[in-house]
Amino acid sequence: MFTKTRSYFRIYPGGLFYVAVKNIIHEEVSKYDKQYRGKELLGFVSYKTFETIMKQYLEQLVDPALELLQKVVEIIWQTFTDTAQKSFGGFYNLNHTVQSRIEDIKTKQAETAENLIRLQFRMEQMIYCQDQIYSVVLSKIREEIFNPVEKPPQNLQSKSSLLNDPPSVSSIVEIWVHLNAYFSETSKRLANQIPFIIQYFMLRENGDYLQKAMMQILQEKQHYTWLLQEQGDTTAKRKFLQEKIYRLVQARRALYEFPHLKG
Repeated sequence: MFTKTRSYFRIYPGGLFYVAVKNIIHEEVSKYDKQYRGKELLGFVSYKTFETIMKQYLEQLVDPALELLQKVVEIIWQTFTDTAQKSFGGFYNLNHTVQSRIEDIKTKQAETAENLIRLQFRMEQMIYCQDQIYSVVLSKIREEIFNPVEKPPQNLQSKSSLLNDPPSVSSIVEIWVHLNAYFSETSKRLANQIPFIIQYFMLRENGDYLQKAMMQILQEKQHYTWLLQEQGDTTAKRKFLQEKIYRLVQARRALYEFPHLKG
């Protein structure tokens, strides 16, 4: 299960910034600059604009996180139910009881994980980062944009009309730097935190609760007879195999005794 879920966790950070934001960030910044820029001097970043755009795109990250949760829930549920079917398939009552416990625990843990993920994103709406951390990230982003080792970001290259408009460049590039810096740090936090929440509740706690539920079933000795009742076809198959084994044993015994009788 860890191997399967890790493949989903590995691709999750990819959509946090580069896909969801970079392709349209210029249009959004330009729109806010035209609509909300007041008496600010050229090049000043409107925190209101920054905050509005950040909150807007953070909201768009909730559904991908919940989709990731559901994919992992499905993997874990399928693994547990398949294991139960293979182990207890011949005992209808026991298998049904175990499958019911698996479903109940899965539902409860998935709900808890979803609530915590939603809480995480509600906290992200506060727009916060430690000053010393943000300053380092901001400096790095500025260096990458204004002194690029490779080609400039595609966003800046593709907006030739904006690059020919100094006021637009000043406002858009400056706020884009801050958005890029904040998203860079936020994506790292979410890329760890969301899988961490899912793994804890759906792998660790889900497995622990299921183990306790199985131990509880084993302690209910008064239900052993009912739980271990076999399905009709299983009983018939066992009887057929037992009779077949008996006939084979009898035939083997007859073959063993045959030379002695002849002598």
